[in-house]
Amino acid sequence: MTPDEKRSGVERLQPWFHRIDLGDGVVTKAGSVAGEADDHPLPTWKVVSRALPEDLTGRSVLDVGCNAGFYSVEAKRRGAQRVLGIDAQRHQVRQASFVARALDLPMEFRRMSVYDLSPETVGVFDVTLALGLVYHLKHLILGLERLHSVTGDLLILETAILLPQLVPTDPVPYVNGPLTRSLHPMGYVENSPDAKEAVFNWFVPSVGAMAAMLSDTGFEDVRCVATPGDRAVFVCRKRQGSGVSVLPDLAARLEVLSAPESCRPGDDVVLAVRATNAGRSPWRAPGSGEETGTVALGAHLFRGDEEVDWVWSRTVLAADVPPGGSVDLTLDAAAPLAAGRYRIELDLVAEHLAWFEDLGSPLLERTLEVTGDPQPLPWFRIAGLEERVAKAGGGSAASYDELVRTVAGDLASLPSGEQAREVLLWTAGWSPDAIAVADVLRALSADEARLAPVLHQLARRPDLRPVPPAPSAEKVESILRRSRPAPVTAIPLTDESFPGEAGVARALLAEGVALDDEAFVRRGYEVVLGRPADGEGLANAAGQLASAVTTRSHLLHELLWSAELRTA
Repeated sequence: MTPDEKRSGVERLQPWFHRIDLGDGVVTKAGSVAGEADDHPLPTWKVVSRALPEDLTGRSVLDVGCNAGFYSVEAKRRGAQRVLGIDAQRHQVRQASFVARALDLPMEFRRMSVYDLSPETVGVFDVTLALGLVYHLKHLILGLERLHSVTGDLLILETAILLPQLVPTDPVPYVNGPLTRSLHPMGYVENSPDAKEAVFNWFVPSVGAMAAMLSDTGFEDVRCVATPGDRAVFVCRKRQGSGVSVLPDLAARLEVLSAPESCRPGDDVVLAVRATNAGRSPWRAPGSGEETGTVALGAHLFRGDEEVDWVWSRTVLAADVPPGGSVDLTLDAAAPLAAGRYRIELDLVAEHLAWFEDLGSPLLERTLEVTGDPQPLPWFRIAGLEERVAKAGGGSAASYDELVRTVAGDLASLPSGEQAREVLLWTAGWSPDAIAVADVLRALSADEARLAPVLHQLARRPDLRPVPPAPSAEKVESILRRSRPAPVTAIPLTDESFPGEAGVARALLAEGVALDDEAFVRRGYEVVLGRPADGEGLANAAGQLASAVTTRSHLLHELLWSAELRTA
């Protein structure tokens, strides 16, 4: 660029706040325009320059609130590989771009607010400069968080500070209930109603307040290295991959990779979700120490505005996810047992801290249409639940959904350990061991909303044993002849090994309501095996029923699957 072109550009882009030597005897300004020093920002640079590495070769520098680009030029002269300056004012960006051309320095300038900064919009820089910026920030903490998000190593911040002669600047104890924290003074600059954020001043912190805010937004090493007059310079370090420990910045972008739009009641529902860490804090997976703050993907289930299940499904991270990283997760849940249109809300949770939605991160919603009848269920599991309802003095359930909800309601008041044992007894058919109880306790909470899905998961499990060969046609005919008609049910059941098996068992259970345990065992032997119960078998079976070691449904299941019945 020729000297005349430089002089013409300087004249065209007046007024200038930064005095920059463009060479050929051309400088951007000759005197003060707003009360600043004639050679501003040279006095500030003499202080800041001691905090900035002399050699920036190969490093990237972000100049936030760059004005006409004085500091960007100095960073480039120290060997910075990439220099990006941003400013919210169009005029200043035009000035800085002109300076870059006039000095023939490869630098980039953009019109952008500090609040627009993110790794996605500008990337992450080795060094960030925030010089004369803080007091222009109406949303101060948000601005500091954005600076943290794009700083990879070093932040140099220079700002006006609150002087001790104006107001005491030492922190004082701040007692709030059981907590005592340091209260740091800060000045607020009153502005006119038409105040423009990038021009007017808002906050003037004390040195302690500024250091505390920088620490709270995630910088690990915060040092005030100079306090010339009413200004202060801070040097702040950030470890690679570090997050925010005091004020966690948790946010996510969620994308559904696959999800069913409809299903039958009780079906498995599998949702594949991609979660991208859009915050500044890493997401921690379980197993790396303290459980508080570990991250999981969860799903809330609603029908209209009614909450059906707050934790319908949840899956934890297998590994930590850094800011900007993504992870694919799968949620596996059972569809509701009642037909209808449901809303699924997908969100991440930091355990024992907060759901991401409460921190301002958007939810992702999907709808699920549940129609038709559920898949046929093992008769002996359903019979066990019906037996539990009858034992509690309840009537017959009109649907599977009603049956499960009734049992869940009956068990809801029990302690969680007793709930787990009862759930297993009436679905598996025998008193569970400690390992089985522990497995259920992990999935079970003390409220009825969690009991129902756990009951369903257990009630739909088939018997893991091979289904035995069917009895001879003659034996089946004899059993059906000796049995009474089964109660009517709308619940689809699997007969398992021969047609009529479920009906025989349910008829015996209905008949057995009026019988004691010994009489019930006798009747079961008569109908299923066609003979009286032997003395030892009768005493053993009746004793197990009386002591709640097993259930009547399980006893009938064993008789109907017995080798004696299946042997020709």
